[in-house]
Amino acid sequence: MYAELSNASNDQPSIFERQQGSSYKLKDGYKYHLFTTDVPCGDAFIFPKNEQSSTIKRKHDSGVESSCKPSKLYKCDEELKTEQMSGDINRTGAKCVPLGDQDLLQTGENFHVTGALRIKPGRGNRTISMSCSDKIMKWCILGVQGGLLYNFIKKPLYLSSIIINNACYDSNALCRALSFRGRNSHELEIIRPSLHQTNLMFADGKETLEKRMIDTNKISPSPVSLLWCPSCNIYEVSNNGRKHGMTKKNFNTLKARTAICKHVLYGEFQKLSKESVQKSYYDCKNSDEEYRKRKELFFNVFNDWIRKPRHFEEFK
Repeated sequence: MYAELSNASNDQPSIFERQQGSSYKLKDGYKYHLFTTDVPCGDAFIFPKNEQSSTIKRKHDSGVESSCKPSKLYKCDEELKTEQMSGDINRTGAKCVPLGDQDLLQTGENFHVTGALRIKPGRGNRTISMSCSDKIMKWCILGVQGGLLYNFIKKPLYLSSIIINNACYDSNALCRALSFRGRNSHELEIIRPSLHQTNLMFADGKETLEKRMIDTNKISPSPVSLLWCPSCNIYEVSNNGRKHGMTKKNFNTLKARTAICKHVLYGEFQKLSKESVQKSYYDCKNSDEEYRKRKELFFNVFNDWIRKPRHFEEFK
């Protein structure tokens, strides 16, 4: 988004067009889509273990061909809240937030509670980052551009569709995750994207590797991430949030920062502003009154949401 806004501000080809002053809007005909190779962790991952869970079944011999079909119709929040599940359910590693409903941890369908806010799974110290299901739900209410870019994009940008490339998928569970989860909406609106599923097989995807290594140990997730964005000229390898190859003595230096960390993105924001920005990241993120009010309404609805300490964002 920063790269496209920069292009628009310099009268270069862009998906955005300039409005009055320093505000921009997405051009007609452009939409945002989310393609994921797995079900989002958290509430969306909790659904019955049965063959009917998948909207469409994957054809493992299809090679490179891919199909995409709409998911089942959405159910309203009340129906989803009272929906009963029988037998066993899929388990998510995402843990319930401390102030919300807690998992029963009993056998079968009573292991998890549904509709609860959760923090991301992981080894080691407990994180304060919310689960993918919760973050995507927040996008459906406040938009994907966030508070910082709301200074330039005055109309929320919502996902048009979510495309899941995974056989183990339940549209009702994802719909439940992308809802107010039975809570009072306080005049907020949730813009649900259409849900789709593909049968695309990646040469080095998890399922392909598991078939290749059927007689070996279970495949473990890698802490390494590839950051690849040709239009932004970003080609990086990240390891546990830092540039790959960093030694311990450089952990807290500029060298270790990735191109998508908050500090670097704030630098892009300052470039777009084209004037000296003396405010902190936190102040700029909360400077638009309309967005700030909607965000506070959101946190009133989800009052058990874990908010990061303010001092984490008090940098310039």
